Amino acid sequence: MFEQPLRIGGGPFRRLVAAGWRAAQAVWDWYRELGHGDDSEARGLRLLREWLSPEQLAQYEAHKYFDVTGCHSGKRYRIRHGTGTKRP
Repeated sequence: MFEQPLRIGGGPFRRLVAAGWRAAQAVWDWYRELGHGDDSEARGLRLLREWLSPEQLAQYEAHKYFDVTGCHSGKRYRIRHGTGTKRP
């Protein structure tokens, strides 16, 4: 029903809708990261924050990733926030 006006609407309207969507998504992400809501991702983020070292937590809050070092290999791994995908 609303697809046609969005396709017809050009330039300024499309940018306004996109900006509104990005703002709403940012507010929702912020709300969930504060631990509100009862979804599994919010609980997982709360648990992650409890287990990270102070340095890792600061790195995660600044960049949305943190580094870990493998105890046997000594390799450094970067863990990023987001959806993981299975590679073929």
